[in-house]
Amino acid sequence: MLLNCGVSVWLVQVGAGASKKNRPTYANANALKLSCELLRIFITEAVQRAATIAEAEGVSKIEATHLERILPQLLLDF
Repeated sequence: MLLNCGVSVWLVQVGAGASKKNRPTYANANALKLSCELLRIFITEAVQRAATIAEAEGVSKIEATHLERILPQLLLDF
C-alpha cells in the first residue's frame, strides 16, 4: 500500500475560532511530509498487527474484528 506523499501547501478553512473572520491556514511543506510519513507508518503497523492476529487464528484474510482487537494498543503505542 502506497500513500501519495506529494507535498504542496494546503489551504484549510478554519471553523469556529476567536475571530469571526474566515482566515486561511497554511500547512508547512515539511509538516505535511512528516504527517504523511506518520500516517503511512501507522497504517503499516496496523496491518501487520492485524495480520499477526489473523494468522494466529488460522485465517488468511484480515477482517474488521482483527483491526478492532489491535486498535486500543496501537493507539496507546502511537
